[in-house]
Amino acid sequence: MFLRDDLEGNYPELYSRIPDDTDVLLTHQAPLGILDEQDGINFGDYYLYKRVIEVKPKYHLFGHIHHTEKTHMTFHGVRFSNAARGKYGKYELLKI
Repeated sequence: MFLRDDLEGNYPELYSRIPDDTDVLLTHQAPLGILDEQDGINFGDYYLYKRVIEVKPKYHLFGHIHHTEKTHMTFHGVRFSNAARGKYGKYELLKI
């Protein structure tokens, strides 16, 4: 997925390709409202959020957002982890 896909509105179709039986999802972008806040603004993607909540993988690992307060959380049974935060000395080790 590239900026062109976002500008042309292709993300919903691309996210629909995430298989329903996904256990571990790795994306660059964060889902909207999940470890994506920086300076009071949520930078995650709404359509990715919708698909992750539908699929409910065990883990969703992503980056892109560097200045969040937290590195991980569990929501709707999905363990979310923002690896981009590690740049500032905070990491989460996941035992899969």
